[in-house]
Amino acid sequence: MERLRGFYTQTVPFEAKHSESTLRLYQDVFGYKDYSPYIQQLMAGDMSGWDWRYRDGSSVRLVALQEDGEVAGHLGATIKDVQVGDHTIRGAEIIEGVVKPSLRGGITLYKLIQEVRHQLIDVNGIDFAILFPNSFSAGTVLKRATAQREAFLWERPLVSVKGTFVELSGEEFLSLAPALYYRRLFANPGTVRSVDYLRWRYLENPSGNYRFIGSSSGEAVAVIKSYGETKGHIVDVVAMGKESFLEVVDGSQQALAQMGMKLVSSYPLVAPESQWLQELGFRKNSWGRRLAMFTAGGFFPAQELVDNWYLTMGEHSIF
Repeated sequence: MERLRGFYTQTVPFEAKHSESTLRLYQDVFGYKDYSPYIQQLMAGDMSGWDWRYRDGSSVRLVALQEDGEVAGHLGATIKDVQVGDHTIRGAEIIEGVVKPSLRGGITLYKLIQEVRHQLIDVNGIDFAILFPNSFSAGTVLKRATAQREAFLWERPLVSVKGTFVELSGEEFLSLAPALYYRRLFANPGTVRSVDYLRWRYLENPSGNYRFIGSSSGEAVAVIKSYGETKGHIVDVVAMGKESFLEVVDGSQQALAQMGMKLVSSYPLVAPESQWLQELGFRKNSWGRRLAMFTAGGFFPAQELVDNWYLTMGEHSIF
């Protein structure tokens, strides 16, 4: 245990007995503002999102306890397989770093990150982990990262679209998407999107409102999440080339327009997808973040993986 601004804190694995105290921490940090549906559910005391996100065997979750047993900090990670060429490696995203406001700027977050890295790399055999730090944690996170990259939010007002598209049911999406993802992963690294993973990610998400779009050629699919009544977010796209990518994004926008959406956004981090979105009229939002990566060594250079990471838009918003 270490002294921290008048508190003694101890980093321990999350257990069910920590749920109520962790929920109080979230309510203290987020208040009752209009955040994402996931956070709104937590603010209402609904913890089903936690049950979905932190699956047994596929996640790590830690809390920092004060001397009185109250939770002063929280950090989690979700684990997944990542394909890099012919190799499959284990990756993770470090998520939900939440620290008591009065302790920000101290060592609570640093201790949690160090322990999560130990759990992921030394216990779970993870090759690398990614993290999107916010303004409160950027200073602590980025100076310890193995590699980093800037991440932009892209937005575009909806326009009249003539693209051809087909709206897919969840099961139709599951029957088509895994094979497309598999083919695409030989060009760029990315998460192995199996049927089980995609079902969990999109169909079983208790806070998700997803629509699935497929191109008429069958060579591209997109996943769109609705935020309120006027904004849609493209959380994932897989396409075999420029034309199919442009077609499915334009088709997705048409679907969003039919839903009453007025703005569409995305999180592309790699070329050529970023360039293609610019051709469609997307522009970088003034809001930007950094992608930080921690590695355990291995056969790949960390910077190469960051530079070529395939459509991290899907990783960021799982998340």
